[in-house]
Amino acid sequence: MHPRFFYGWWIVLGAGVATFVSSAFGGVLQSVVLRPMTTEFGWTRTEFTFANTVASILAAFSGLVVGSLIDRRGARPLMLFGTLVFGVTLLATAFVTQLWQFVALRLVAGVLAGPLIAGVVVNVTVSKWFVRRRGWAISLSSSGFSFSTMIMPVLGTAVVTAFGWRGAYVILAAVFWALMVPAALVMRRQPEDYGLLPDGQRPGEARTEVEREQLERARRDLEGSYTRQEALRSSAFWMLTLTFGVYVGANIAMLFHAIPYMTGSGFTAAQAGFAFATTGISGLAAKFVWGAALQGVHRFGARHFSALTAACNAMSTVLMVVATATQSLPVAFVACLLWGFGFGSVTPLSEFMWATYFGRRHLGAVRSAGTPFSVLATAAGPLLVAIWFDVAGSYDGAFIAMTIAYATAAAIVLISREPPPRTAPVAPAFAITLPGAGDNGTGAVESMAPPLRAAGPAARNASAPGRRLSPRRDYFQGRSSPPRPDYMSRDRAPRDSDGGTPDGHP
Repeated sequence: MHPRFFYGWWIVLGAGVATFVSSAFGGVLQSVVLRPMTTEFGWTRTEFTFANTVASILAAFSGLVVGSLIDRRGARPLMLFGTLVFGVTLLATAFVTQLWQFVALRLVAGVLAGPLIAGVVVNVTVSKWFVRRRGWAISLSSSGFSFSTMIMPVLGTAVVTAFGWRGAYVILAAVFWALMVPAALVMRRQPEDYGLLPDGQRPGEARTEVEREQLERARRDLEGSYTRQEALRSSAFWMLTLTFGVYVGANIAMLFHAIPYMTGSGFTAAQAGFAFATTGISGLAAKFVWGAALQGVHRFGARHFSALTAACNAMSTVLMVVATATQSLPVAFVACLLWGFGFGSVTPLSEFMWATYFGRRHLGAVRSAGTPFSVLATAAGPLLVAIWFDVAGSYDGAFIAMTIAYATAAAIVLISREPPPRTAPVAPAFAITLPGAGDNGTGAVESMAPPLRAAGPAARNASAPGRRLSPRRDYFQGRSSPPRPDYMSRDRAPRDSDGGTPDGHP
């Protein structure tokens, strides 16, 4: 009996919820409570944001440890721990009376919880469950960020207005747990732990040339994976790190300073806010555009797409300078729509390239190795623009510098190349059902080595002379018809590295 619905799509749903919650409660909420908290306590905005900046920098280096844990243990235990800690810090913030208390809570949330509830944790997990449909999967899971920018400002403001910022923190802590606990529980490490393959494929069912190619692609994605040390020695790793570090740094600078730039140039706050709100719409649209586009391309298409979106962002900053100089609201709207499209494209394209370039086996460790540069760029971008404004008294030069940064990112990704194959090509990892093949000519399946990772202790000595392969090993090599995987059996459900079973399967 085969599962009616591939469990990987539950992973996508859980990742999307986690992305929404992380963005809404980790970033957008802070902009909602900034004014009432600083007004009540007399804090400066620099004091309010100081903890977030320091926590982001420290979290970048804690991610180096988190990446390896994702590969070994899976996302679920990490997300559950992060959910517990982050929710407690939200609840405790409702009772702060001193600045040091607020700073301490933000540091705990940012360092011990933030890196565990979304970001690399969920993106790596989604990439491990999909190869052929990876573009769609990552695009859909990352759409949570776009929804958070559209929903949380309205919801958060309404709750703060009705209950005050202290009451809002209590209510939103409960909402946070209600959303994140199910999202964390649904996560699983990788499909091979359950006798599955990425995209819901099954080795024994590959009968057409297209299906055989899909299975071979999944095998190469796993067996050709780079370790962290190997990735660090490749130019492709540093090209991607530099490209998306510069790209994201400019994006966050724009996110922080676009509205102040517009209001300081003569636009009303309502005009600036309404124009910038369109970035969420175009950013959400970008998820679906790249979800569809990445299905038909491999590495080189994603590279060109990334350069195209960086060019869109470069054009948007130029148009923003023109809009503020001419007081043209339509031009400002076009600038925001272009920027939102580019901003929404970063996660689908970058995560697709990381997974496709370096494979999924060690993706957590590889992906986290580039995180420190990205986070430092994220912290530096807004700060550098703010310093420019304080010195020059105008945003014009800073936005031109951002244009150059986007153009630089586009150039770097265009000249980058995929890393060379990690190993020489080998025979397909899966046996393919061939009509008339086998000893009796009844359609048995020829076994091809090396096999995909086999779960279960019986696989250890499967290659010993005279020893029969276990049912699970038979399944991975595609012998005859795929047997019922153990995890579907009531009396024997293998546990994955998270310590659980895939409950979503029939």
